[in-house]
Amino acid sequence: MVNRKRVVRESALCRDDDIIVSQPADVRRQLITAELTETGINFSTENGGANLQWSKIFQWRQNDRFVLVYPMPILFYLVPKSIAQEGFDLPLLVQRLAEHVGPER
Repeated sequence: MVNRKRVVRESALCRDDDIIVSQPADVRRQLITAELTETGINFSTENGGANLQWSKIFQWRQNDRFVLVYPMPILFYLVPKSIAQEGFDLPLLVQRLAEHVGPER
């Protein structure tokens, strides 16, 4: 099953416990495609993309607005929970992260 939605980064500043994330102004409104597959998550924009396999995810965490997916200890992908309103299966993403990566840290 493939779950694909186009999303817009929604915030220039995100706080996740002790992590503050800022985004450059020129990427804040860039359309991003998030695709959930059996083997991982695909992120793409008009400029490129990333295929993040479950085995390459270091850890993950979430707050009330975002799911953060870490391929490395200091690098993460920010998935806004608001994409669930557009039909993206966010509970399935969280379930697969828990199954393949382990509990959130």
